[in-house]
Amino acid sequence: PQITTYDIPLNDTSSAGLGITLKGKTSIVDGQSMDMGIFIKSVLTGGAASRDNRLRPNDQILVI
Repeated sequence: PQITTYDIPLNDTSSAGLGITLKGKTSIVDGQSMDMGIFIKSVLTGGAASRDNRLRPNDQILVI
């Protein structure tokens, strides 16, 4: 899969912060639950991510 890195400034949003909700994904492989990572559940209106307009639901978060 393609990996794209975004730098999203937070300093221009007073109290809204990054403005995303997160979810964890798991998968069952051979009867074992495997952690698939942390993903964006939603982008909240008014937050830095919404204003930046590049993050989307189901994008995986690799580094904060």
